[in-house]
Amino acid sequence: MRCLGLALVVLALSLGSAADAAEPDRPKRWSVSLRAGGFDEQGSAGMLRRDGAPGNPVLGWKGSPQVGAAVAFDVRPGVTLDLSAARLDFEFGSDLVPAGPGSELVSTKIATGHLEDFRLAIWLDPAMLEERATYYVSPRRAPRGRFALVVVVAVTKAGDVEPTDEARGLLGVERLETDRQTSAGLGARLDYRLGRSAWSIGAELDWTWRLGGELVTVETSPASPYGGSALAHEGPGFMADLSWHF
Repeated sequence: MRCLGLALVVLALSLGSAADAAEPDRPKRWSVSLRAGGFDEQGSAGMLRRDGAPGNPVLGWKGSPQVGAAVAFDVRPGVTLDLSAARLDFEFGSDLVPAGPGSELVSTKIATGHLEDFRLAIWLDPAMLEERATYYVSPRRAPRGRFALVVVVAVTKAGDVEPTDEARGLLGVERLETDRQTSAGLGARLDYRLGRSAWSIGAELDWTWRLGGELVTVETSPASPYGGSALAHEGPGFMADLSWHF
């Protein structure tokens, strides 16, 4: 079985090489990518005290590296559709929480969880405006680099989010409700083809804004001095990727 699999791989590579030789001008319009990066959260409201007293905790995010995969298709020279999925493990907490009557203010972890992010992006390469625009990975395109403007829409959902004992005791957090959030954003990316191969490396910087939906809603008990709040997944994000074009 192992020999058969190896033979099929060799045959596929041979056929691919033969096709490229027969069609020297055939562009590679599909690509698959592995991605890694991170984000910086913005726009999450603080859990204010109901009586307006000092010591209002502020929700803060801390995320692990974000990992994901994507598939892209060149609709025409200079216009690419990119569909990606990514996962991020995170924790969020609060600052300026009094540990007890008259005691100092401390920080506490509220919850941990993960996000699943699904994005559809359009890349617009300024080279599309050229009189003889060519696909990015094509024998007709001499430059190895590509700069593109990015328009993105996304759906994000949170999972496995549970309040900690500290959050229940100090803040009176009763439960955390999760939902889907929709967002849109703008960005820019840079790709560089590795020699004359079908491989390229890229980097993308985006800024997204929430359109609707509450990603995580913090609900407190009636006895808690703090009111509930909601968290949004928006702000700047950075991703680097390694892509193979075919």
